[in-house]
Amino acid sequence: MTAGGRRRRPPLVADVVPWHVERTPVELVLGRSALAALGLAVALASTSSVDVEPPGAGPRVPEDPQEQLHLGDALTVHGSAPWLPRPALGPQSLRVDGRSASLTPLDGSSGRALPLADLVVTAATCHDRYRRRRRAGARWSLDVVGPGATATVTGPWLALAWLGHLADWPEPEAP
Repeated sequence: MTAGGRRRRPPLVADVVPWHVERTPVELVLGRSALAALGLAVALASTSSVDVEPPGAGPRVPEDPQEQLHLGDALTVHGSAPWLPRPALGPQSLRVDGRSASLTPLDGSSGRALPLADLVVTAATCHDRYRRRRRAGARWSLDVVGPGATATVTGPWLALAWLGHLADWPEPEAP
């Protein structure tokens, strides 16, 4: 709780990760949805005690480390590794929480954890039309290697930065 009696909110994921995450300009966020801008204006005008999330702020670190983080579009991994199913099954979805990343089995059971600390990033590729942009939602892929593993993790830059945070990977160089 803060001095004003409000509960302290967890930090934004973008503020916790050591990798650079470019903020989407507020004008672009508001321009994407005039309705969101109108809703924000009404909320700000109606009361100053409402805790309104700024547009484009992004997800927050969960208070419970086992709570799933929702970091935008799907985060997937494919390749050859002892912890991956056969490559013929295609890219596997990842579940990311406050401490780890694990494969998300189709049957909904708990998945096999990725050995993030054993992996090393060898390359980073931007798939966004604005090459090299490290905005939270920009699509990127990381090539990783480890003991018996060669894989590619694909998803939004913010989700990959969170994996880097969990694994203590250095930020990859621009391609």
